[in-house]
Amino acid sequence: MKLISLSILFCLTFSNLYSQTIPTGFVKTNVITGLQYPVHFDVSADQRYFITQKGGNASGSCANGKILVYSNSGALLSTFYDLTDSVQCDFERGLLGLALDPGFSSNHYVYAYYNHKYNADERIRVVRFTESNNIGTNPLIILDINVAENIAGNHVGGIIEFKPSDATKLFITIGDLAKGQSVSADTSTNYA
Repeated sequence: MKLISLSILFCLTFSNLYSQTIPTGFVKTNVITGLQYPVHFDVSADQRYFITQKGGNASGSCANGKILVYSNSGALLSTFYDLTDSVQCDFERGLLGLALDPGFSSNHYVYAYYNHKYNADERIRVVRFTESNNIGTNPLIILDINVAENIAGNHVGGIIEFKPSDATKLFITIGDLAKGQSVSADTSTNYA
C-alpha cells in the first residue's frame, strides 16, 4: 500500500511539469539556423558560439563533422576545425561534445569529444585545440580509447564539461559502450 501511495504522489507531483506556461517576458529567438546535426555548444566571454555538428547527411556520409564559430548575431565567423575525414558518425556516434577551457580568454583552449574512425579502427578521442582567429590549431589528443568491440554504435557518451567548483577538472562521459552490464566491483569494466 505504501508503494502505491508513493506512486500516486509521484504522478500527481510531476504530472503538471510538461504543461507549465512560459514565463511572462520570455522570448524565443533563433540566433543560428541552418546547422546540420548540431549536438553541443559553448559560448566564450566575448559572446562567440562554438558549435559541434555531429557529422552525417541523408546519404550516410559523415560529411559536416565540424566545429563552427558564430558571432552573437548568428553570423558564421569560420569553420573552427573540420573532422569530416576522421569522424565516425554512424548511429549515435560523431563529434559530440565541446568545452571551452575556463581560462579560454588567455589560453584559447577548446576541447572536443568525438568518435574517431580510421579504416577499421574506432576510438573515442578528446582533443584540445588552441584557438587563433576563430580557427582551431595545434590539435593535441588528450584521451584516446580503443572501442573496436563496440559494434552496436551507441551509448558512447560525449558530454564534456569542466567542474564548476574546480576548473582544473575536465569531466568526460564515455557511456557504457552498449555493454548493458551491471556495475561491477571491478571498476575497470564500468564504462560510464
